[in-house]
Amino acid sequence: MTPSIPTVRLMVRKSNSLVEARYKFNMWETRVFTKMITMVRMADEDFKPYRIYLRDIIQEFGLDKDKASYDLLRDGANTLLQKEVSIFQETEEGMNETRTHLIVDATTQVQGSNTNYIEVRFHPKMKPHILELKSRFTVYDVKNILNLPSSYSVRIYELLKQYEKIGYRTFEFEELKEIIGAKEMHRNSKGKMVVKDNYPLYGSFNQKILQKAQKHLLLHTDLCFEFEPLKQGRKVNKIRFIIMRNPRYDAAQVDEKMPELGMQQVSHEEDAVVSRLFVQVAPYVEEPAVRRWVKAYSEEQIQYGINYTLNQLKSGKDIQNIGGYLHTMVSTDNLVAARAAEEAKRKQARKKADKRRKELAQVEKKYEEINSQLVEKTEEVIRGIFDRFPDAKGNAFAKASKKRGSGYRSDRSNAENMADPIFRAVFRGMVRKNYPEHFAALKTLEDWAKKLRGQMGRLR
Repeated sequence: MTPSIPTVRLMVRKSNSLVEARYKFNMWETRVFTKMITMVRMADEDFKPYRIYLRDIIQEFGLDKDKASYDLLRDGANTLLQKEVSIFQETEEGMNETRTHLIVDATTQVQGSNTNYIEVRFHPKMKPHILELKSRFTVYDVKNILNLPSSYSVRIYELLKQYEKIGYRTFEFEELKEIIGAKEMHRNSKGKMVVKDNYPLYGSFNQKILQKAQKHLLLHTDLCFEFEPLKQGRKVNKIRFIIMRNPRYDAAQVDEKMPELGMQQVSHEEDAVVSRLFVQVAPYVEEPAVRRWVKAYSEEQIQYGINYTLNQLKSGKDIQNIGGYLHTMVSTDNLVAARAAEEAKRKQARKKADKRRKELAQVEKKYEEINSQLVEKTEEVIRGIFDRFPDAKGNAFAKASKKRGSGYRSDRSNAENMADPIFRAVFRGMVRKNYPEHFAALKTLEDWAKKLRGQMGRLR
């Protein structure tokens, strides 16, 4: 489904501190939170309860109109209740960190005439960052993120939009991961701070986040960027972004503003048409013959006849009377019909292929979102197991390291082995094998992912 571009410009306004805050959303949480922000008006004196109709988010973000989309959006609103952000602000006394929730409640009608909306309220701590904006804030048109399939791409877009006028921005590698949620910090059941670095190695971060964001922004937003890793010794410690206006976006804007012009019939002088055609067939016919063709037939039909004859000669066909053959082909109007039918067939094939590609892109986008959520939920389950069973992690690692084909290497550290996607998958499998009952809640997401993989296979 193609996103519906709002007829009224919907703007996202955030304080720079909120843009740079540390948090991680999945795409469903991102969509709900973004919709909430676009409902805030500059004239508002205080936050209100914002009623969001799920069909509006589905239409604006081009989501499938199915039960799964409604359920996942409701889940996104509910999980937003649990989300905390870390907001850093410079004060006269130094740098302050505020940890706060984003919303205070989410109401859903579970019985009644309309169960397809949610009503949400921002946390009062969000007022300086969304409502009371006087300086140091970032604003952009929401249509720039409607097509972005990854929450990481949304966060990178906002961070670069903030520095668009400057044209470049440099981040500490570890700081950037913390800001966009690729490196998470949370407290376990014992109150101990736990750091989970999803991308400890730059190569993986570059491939799975930076390159994808670069592609996503170029395709869907008003910005594009180049980036370069900056090393200290052999280790990447900073990333420098070069921020540019997206020329594809500007071209699309010009096209949108151009009035739709009707087809104009261009009148050519007869002499010009005769000259253009005669130069192609001068060795075989006289100019008066070409003029008679122009008076009797359309230029398109004449050109098809000439092209057909010249192609026959080029292929080695022995034509005794080339002038006579030319006249026969020029006067045969079914050549045009045959060519038109052939072109129509090719057009239909292209249309079919385009439709298939679009369907595949939509399914791939949804799969990426579902799979991302599945990975995140799986990690949550695994963390819960490790918190509850202290020996679980060590046992799973030991078994995975002994399994043939796991990719385990004794010359690497545990962290380096865990960064290997093959070994990590075997490790997860061991945890799941040891504690299968804890993964039962993931069945719905796993079924969706399996279904979408099947659809992608059929469309490829």
